[in-house]
Amino acid sequence: MDEFIFDWRIENISYCWNKRGEIVSPSFVADTLQNNAWSLKLFHGGYYFLSLTLIRGEDDGPRDRDFLFSCEFSCVTANNLTLTSVRKVSAAGELRMGCGASFGRHEIFGQNEDLIFPQDILTLRCRMWKREGDMFKYGQCFGRTRLEIERILSVADMNPKINREKTILIHSKKENKLLLSVNIFHGEDGLKIDLRRTDIARKNVSTFKFSAVGRNRTPLNYIKSGFYMPVEVVWTMPFSSAENKASVTNKLKLTCEFIYSTGEETKSVEKVRPCSFKFPEFPSNCILSCIPSGKMADCPSICKDLWDLYSKQILCDVELKTQSTSFWVHKTVLCARSPVFLAMLTGEMKEKTSVEIEDLENDTLEKFLAFLYTDSFEESQWNAVVELYYAADKYQVERLECFCRSFFANNIYVSNACDLLTLADRHSDSDLKSRVEYYIVTHHDCIFGSPTWKQFSDKQPLLALRAMLCKYDKERRRWLSYFFN
Repeated sequence: MDEFIFDWRIENISYCWNKRGEIVSPSFVADTLQNNAWSLKLFHGGYYFLSLTLIRGEDDGPRDRDFLFSCEFSCVTANNLTLTSVRKVSAAGELRMGCGASFGRHEIFGQNEDLIFPQDILTLRCRMWKREGDMFKYGQCFGRTRLEIERILSVADMNPKINREKTILIHSKKENKLLLSVNIFHGEDGLKIDLRRTDIARKNVSTFKFSAVGRNRTPLNYIKSGFYMPVEVVWTMPFSSAENKASVTNKLKLTCEFIYSTGEETKSVEKVRPCSFKFPEFPSNCILSCIPSGKMADCPSICKDLWDLYSKQILCDVELKTQSTSFWVHKTVLCARSPVFLAMLTGEMKEKTSVEIEDLENDTLEKFLAFLYTDSFEESQWNAVVELYYAADKYQVERLECFCRSFFANNIYVSNACDLLTLADRHSDSDLKSRVEYYIVTHHDCIFGSPTWKQFSDKQPLLALRAMLCKYDKERRRWLSYFFN
């Protein structure tokens, strides 16, 4: 049997609507199937269905109808499991117009997108084979299509005691022009945000995210996605009853993020599985064999060198101020590890040498800085991890977020499931929320009848309802599976 597999990764799939209904993969050659050239075409414009088509390209391979082979079209999850698949039998000579399969849109996009599309990547697979001869030949290649986007992050502080109005400008480095003007008005009951598009040409498929965080750490979040950004949008973000009195005196940290599709795409084909470049944690065995025993222990690592620069206060150039003390650190380290610090220290605060961080305790900030410098995470205390999780989310340190998320996922119990679900929702962490909901559904007999769950249902009715719907969906899928089998 001869077999060939083509895996196609489409990056930034949520911005595919700018491609007018279809995306074409890079051309690839199935060298184990008589060197035929092929490409895949994804049509995503249908309301209920997606279609994936295999199209024959220009090559010197056979085009007669006797060259029959089977093919299978699949959508693959992040952990390389097949989500859905369709099989076909085709002749090479008949594929000039294409052969393919259709998938229900709900089968793919109706699932947990954070588990199926990590980092907004959709993976499609086309497997082709023919059963001839006793020899087995296997081939595989990987195609990559990246739908280009521009991500613009702006950070600013707002002090209502000094000024109740703030304007944040969204500039495009790629197009070298102003795209958006965000005007924030601080009122007694909430924030009023006036978003105006300054660029004449509208941006197809865009996402706008806004958040405001005060000392009480209760974030006001707004996310808007659509096919295009209108000329003007005005909306209000009301304060909660507990925030009303403190909102006038609290300083607010404002974060605006605008993402839009540029309409461009890049393509490539590789013979090996694509992966992001990884820095080796240890030198190769060949190098280690040439180093005398014990000498490596005497050579400090880059993490140790960076930490020494911080602990000895060498060339520190920016001050982080808490309510009771200050930490002198290196601006380059902050900018390298955190896109929020990068936006702050290269934007409005470019000339400043101090940053106020009043919502973190001294101990938390010190541990947070230790991670930025050394990339080490050894915390095992629940409250300390909660504080680090808040800092990682606020400053978008994704690696620290992953460590904290992993700690929480490994420490879910009946006693803390409700608190952890609230924490995940507060930080808009859909991955952690899914894990906690799965635990609650699995242990529903111990949780749903407990006094803690009743109190949680009173305080967070929407979260409780969503968890119970997950239980209902699980039972419905089990019943449908039993009924059709």
